Amino acid sequence: MIRAKPRRATRQSGFSFVEIAVVLGVVGLVLAATSGAYLNTDRVADRQAAESHGEQVRDALRAYALSNGELPCPEPRSGNASIQRGNAAVGRAGNCRANSAATGWVPYRSLGLSVPGPDKRALYAVYRGAASSDLVAVANSRPGGGNRPDGNDLIRALRGVDGSGPATAAVGGRAGGQGCRSNSRPVAFFVVVPLVDRDGDGDRLDGPHPGICARAPSLGASQSNDDVVIAESPFALIGWLQRP
Repeated sequence: MIRAKPRRATRQSGFSFVEIAVVLGVVGLVLAATSGAYLNTDRVADRQAAESHGEQVRDALRAYALSNGELPCPEPRSGNASIQRGNAAVGRAGNCRANSAATGWVPYRSLGLSVPGPDKRALYAVYRGAASSDLVAVANSRPGGGNRPDGNDLIRALRGVDGSGPATAAVGGRAGGQGCRSNSRPVAFFVVVPLVDRDGDGDRLDGPHPGICARAPSLGASQSNDDVVIAESPFALIGWLQRP
């Protein structure tokens, strides 16, 4: 008697719906993680570039102080000169002896630096206290006035920085207008490099910027403020001016 051979079960080729769903889910997770890493890398790179920008400006301000015996006046923020990059006035220090301006754009050309695009320009605030501590008009504090100041004159003016006066640059322990002013310490100058408009007011500079009080650099970035702040204390600048 001849027995019929049992038929082998035929294996169905291809993937089941469950297997396809699992694969697609894994791929989606990988793509999400990868794109998030790329975005985070971009943010880190932007912040590092902003910090480098601020440090470059600080070095240029130190060199200017050493050469001129005072700090430069900010470039005024108002008027077409602050908008038109090709305008000869863009990047030039204003005339602080004619007004009480203590904050404005970094005067790039006066510092020997290239003027960046409008969205990259940094805010600059300088200490302007009493006549003996007006860091952009140091010559006025000399007996008789009118002479070109030197490093020793600037050092004397820096030692007089005490936070008095209506236009004194300061950095605060908390963000927000009066909160910054009421919890602040005076500085010789500060530079604010904007990144993204975090507070949604249409200005890349986040609150309390622009103004004569800035967030302390130690606060870092937050949901409402990602500006990079570079501040120079009077004593740090004195130490730099006295270096051999």
